[in-house]
Amino acid sequence: MFKQLSVLAIAMTLSVSAIAQSFVPVTMSYSKKKSFYIFMADGEKVVCTIKSLGWKKGLIDDLKILNLDGDKVKISPEEIRNCIRRSR
Repeated sequence: MFKQLSVLAIAMTLSVSAIAQSFVPVTMSYSKKKSFYIFMADGEKVVCTIKSLGWKKGLIDDLKILNLDGDKVKISPEEIRNCIRRSR
């Protein structure tokens, strides 16, 4: 009896842990109110807010931003070296 209960408990534990092994979904959202710091490939630093992101096959295809002057600018991913979101 004890052997059957322990086998059942082990089987239940394995089945629950097998279900839990899924990938975390990718977050594809961003805040339109917070500032972003974009470091360009040529060394320029751009402070802006993101207007829209274009996705293609899970990768960023194009990036439309509003700079501090309020001008709309389109940036290709090849031009970006790094991007940091302001935390507060």
